[in-house]
Amino acid sequence: MFKSLSKKWWFKFLFVGVLIRLVLMPITLHPDLWGHSSTAYFFAYEGRLDVYNYFAKLPPDNPLVKSMGVNDIF
Repeated sequence: MFKSLSKKWWFKFLFVGVLIRLVLMPITLHPDLWGHSSTAYFFAYEGRLDVYNYFAKLPPDNPLVKSMGVNDIF
């Protein structure tokens, strides 16, 4: 099946497109997505349901507070 697919005219474009996507995905992550993944971590592994309350109690110079932008919320 792979041999029949690799002979199609569009296969090279598809392969290059997937390769570009795989290279760019880890280095172009939007900062807002970090908030979702870290919130899931706090919920699953630390048992915290109110993550923003946890961030509000941290000192302002904490890296988590700076990256999450808690000062904009509180």
